[in-house]
Amino acid sequence: MGVDSAAARKILDRAIQMEERGDLQGARSAYQQAAALGSGTQIAARAELLVGNVHILLGEPQAGFQALRRAYQSGDPDIAPKATYALGMFYEHSGDMTGARLAYEAALESGDSMVAPLAAAKLRALAS
Repeated sequence: MGVDSAAARKILDRAIQMEERGDLQGARSAYQQAAALGSGTQIAARAELLVGNVHILLGEPQAGFQALRRAYQSGDPDIAPKATYALGMFYEHSGDMTGARLAYEAALESGDSMVAPLAAAKLRALAS
């Protein structure tokens, strides 16, 4: 399947609406479609970030972890830091404080205006 950014964007927007309405299964499916259709684009990276969170909400932590890793591995300058922070939260809730610390440090080092302050707070909390 080739990259179709316009179609992927429409599906991503629909997935966000589904999630906002509480249709997590529908959102999961639509996010996965958007990621596949927009492969290699920021749309795909964002879809992976969002589907990762939905997987976790649905009690599918390993699928969530894998999606968050794909979002991080995209290297997208807007999405990867958010995925790194989300991975830190995943590690922390899983009891892997070393993984959490490393992820939060990476999120802090990204300098992202949204997640860097959150990561700094998490690192302070882990240190106490």
